[in-house]
Amino acid sequence: MITEIIQYKLKEGADEAQFLLEAEKYYAYFKATFKGFIDLEFNKGENGWVNIMHWESMEAVRACGEVLRSGPQEIAGYAALADRASTQLTFLEQVRNFQG
Repeated sequence: MITEIIQYKLKEGADEAQFLLEAEKYYAYFKATFKGFIDLEFNKGENGWVNIMHWESMEAVRACGEVLRSGPQEIAGYAALADRASTQLTFLEQVRNFQG
């Protein structure tokens, strides 16, 4: 499993309530479009936003990246509110998972 961590800020003047509505569309698009997509968390901290996404494989992440480069209209509202210049990506491969 791959964990993708996306850290970013909203653009100056962006409406947070609108952003959260767009986040729902973003999730629905990923769920319907990308094979290998598992789940998504939107988290807010003192330094901005952190999305945590889980994928079945790095190949699934790469396939998603290819589609996103074309700027899909379905997530244009989300993209218009997130500050792309502030975005930092981290990819982690799960080595072991301890539960319960």
